[in-house]
Amino acid sequence: MTVSEDGTPQLVKEMVDADVLTDPAESYRFTQEFTERCETFEAEIESLSRSQLRDELARFTSSSAETDALLDVSDRAPSTLAEFLALSEIAEEGALTQTDVLTMVSALDSFGEETPPSDGSPEAFLPVSGERIPLLVTIYGKAIVYVWLDDCDPCETVRADLDEIFDDVPDDMALFSVYGPDHASLLAEEYDVNGGPAVLFFRDREIDARLYGAQYQDVLDTEIRKHRDL
Repeated sequence: MTVSEDGTPQLVKEMVDADVLTDPAESYRFTQEFTERCETFEAEIESLSRSQLRDELARFTSSSAETDALLDVSDRAPSTLAEFLALSEIAEEGALTQTDVLTMVSALDSFGEETPPSDGSPEAFLPVSGERIPLLVTIYGKAIVYVWLDDCDPCETVRADLDEIFDDVPDDMALFSVYGPDHASLLAEEYDVNGGPAVLFFRDREIDARLYGAQYQDVLDTEIRKHRDL
């Protein structure tokens, strides 16, 4: 992630400038204005049919894949769709670009009242809620999702291996981590993941490969290299 001269991630500074985040001394939180925008859109979402929601999204994205992913996400987490619409409205006003919107959607979990568990996440992986995964793997054509559990020795092994493989956030793929117990039904229904650790390799919204349990590090490294070369 690009960092500004004062050490603040550039994305965070852009969110502060767009009045999405406050700029306090200790921690960043959503501004009252952004929260109210999201609440307004969430109420609107509840009153619209799926076809009406599709028409609403057509104002902000011409990608049918993004639209389908957003509608699918809205079935489980309407707040995520509301956040996308709120950010898109800000972009429409000129404070952001639509590319900014898509980037920010992936980071919003980090600033809510309940942030995703991160204790078992590799350093280069962004902890996210499971409900965002269908949208995130649509936004980013190539992604790796790591599913982890508490009190899990194989998970610790995989995390250590991923930390060694990824010194920093790569620019050729997106990296996300999900705490499995919080999203067990979604992971089982959508991705056939029961338990963990699991490493899922996504390309164009589909799982191209998967690894379950702790592997030899060279197996994990080889699979990541193959994913990069696709």
